[in-house]
Amino acid sequence: MMKKLSDYQPFLTALLRSCTKEIHFTAREPLNEVLRQPRLVCAVNHSTPLSWIPPICLLTEKACEAGGGDRVPRGIIDKFFYSVPLLNKVAEYLTQSDHPQGFEEILQDFTGRERTDLVVFPEGALSFFGDLRQVQPFRSPRFLEIAVRARAPILLAVHHGTEEWNSLIPIPHEAAPYVSMVSKFFGRKWEEENFLNIPINFKRLERFSMATQLYRPKLTGSQLAEDPQELREQLAAECEKIRALMQSLYEDLAAKAAKVPPSRDSAPVKNSVGAK
Repeated sequence: MMKKLSDYQPFLTALLRSCTKEIHFTAREPLNEVLRQPRLVCAVNHSTPLSWIPPICLLTEKACEAGGGDRVPRGIIDKFFYSVPLLNKVAEYLTQSDHPQGFEEILQDFTGRERTDLVVFPEGALSFFGDLRQVQPFRSPRFLEIAVRARAPILLAVHHGTEEWNSLIPIPHEAAPYVSMVSKFFGRKWEEENFLNIPINFKRLERFSMATQLYRPKLTGSQLAEDPQELREQLAAECEKIRALMQSLYEDLAAKAAKVPPSRDSAPVKNSVGAK
């Protein structure tokens, strides 16, 4: 039986409080109205490779508070996690699937159910590289294709604060051939980049903030090209607009955080006007 958000909420709320002191949440549209949608694709920025933890926890908590505890959430995760002992359990917990699913299976499951959410971190493994203050290019635009084909809006969820977990580790370029034996993607990036983002400064965050905004895809199912290359170009073009919007949300959060000295004491979640 598929777990509902309310099944995840007690553990994830406790986990959130254990890794953050002060929490700020802003919803551009009241979540109780957003959650009337039968299906939602939720796109979250990544930051460090471990930064998915607080936003997932906070989104679950706020959705349950807004009356969405009966919704069935599912994550999209790299199939690599299923091949590693212990990580495969994390993958199953987040995706509610005991095996890595392909595009068609994900789309069929998503469209065949109501009161359901599909959560994706579109930057993917690119979170290991680049400036954490920038939303990295999306590894795949196909989450947008799922949203378009399912006629589902996209809830953009952007967070700030976990950057302090990160350490920049110099990349030994001479190891690229060996890395390529494990992953061609990482091997190529190993040659191109100079530093690796590794969240080894894991500690309780002074301040964690998040903002959400509903985005309705401009593409429609009837507009999607049949030619694979043309389809990729269509999706990539709109994904760049989505990335720019997420970057704008991030910069707004960063600016607000810079103006407010972090609290040394634990504090309750603070909702901005409009958050429900």
